[in-house]
Amino acid sequence: MAEEGSASMSQSPEGPAPDAALGSPLERLRIRHLRLLSLIDTQGSLTAAAQALHISQPAATAMLRELEQALGATLITRSATGSHLTPAGRIAWQRLQHALGALRHAADAIAAAPDLPTVHLGMVPAAGVAVVPRLVGALTQAGRLPRLVLHEANVPRLINGLLRGDIDCLIGRLDPSDASPEFLRELVSENLWTEQLAVAAAIDHPLAKAGALDTAALLAADWIVAPAGTRIRQLFDQRFHQAGVMPPTPRIESFSLHTNLCVVADSALLTIAPFTAVTHYAARGRVVPLALTEPFTPGEMVFVRRRGVALPAVDDIAAALRQTQG
Repeated sequence: MAEEGSASMSQSPEGPAPDAALGSPLERLRIRHLRLLSLIDTQGSLTAAAQALHISQPAATAMLRELEQALGATLITRSATGSHLTPAGRIAWQRLQHALGALRHAADAIAAAPDLPTVHLGMVPAAGVAVVPRLVGALTQAGRLPRLVLHEANVPRLINGLLRGDIDCLIGRLDPSDASPEFLRELVSENLWTEQLAVAAAIDHPLAKAGALDTAALLAADWIVAPAGTRIRQLFDQRFHQAGVMPPTPRIESFSLHTNLCVVADSALLTIAPFTAVTHYAARGRVVPLALTEPFTPGEMVFVRRRGVALPAVDDIAAALRQTQG
């Protein structure tokens, strides 16, 4: 896609193709066509979208007509309350925003490090404890370390970032509820390891030497856990629901597993965290993992990328992950 005012030309063995070859409506689309859909969605009217693009409303209407012709569908609907994306328009924008994300990353990567590939790697916090350090070590040893931009968040946000083109790949858990079935089909995942959740306490906590803890003991404890909506909190609550009781209300909610484990080390609170993170802090004398009569549900940690997007540096990351997790 060409920027506004530039020409997009396909090449043939004999040289540049004539302008008449640009017969496909898709080939005539420009970046502003894609931005127009986003602005209509956020601004709520074609007039406001035109103002944001610094063009006239007739020009915006013509751009919308070109976009609808190229995609073969009606993309917006007008009503007394403004303009809104149709279901087809929303699907189109969900797909096209990946192209905009790729363009942004291309410009940023070349400006930041023109001699190095840049990879935007999404990760859940647990991956930063041991997996990413080992990954960086393996890539460095192989002489294939790219410029890495790390994005730490929960899985639903990472999946959305992957579909938008804000990140190139991710390390985390993948669940069917994280995205629509349509978009899950656009993702390729590879199992890395099985992650068990563990309960951690301070080394001098009264429960540290109490033997295997049952549900009643866990209910009676004070907790610092991830907030509602995160995968760890879902698994935490699920553990109690399966036992037929309401989960305890945490005294503190915090997304950062590192914060949670550090708070636990200096308090009487308990927390739940990936086993790799708990053992990392336990090896440094900060916390101890507690034995449980019924363990929490384990989950598969996976490497996820978008189907059909070929980036050699992402291939290198996948290969290094296989090596370090094998």
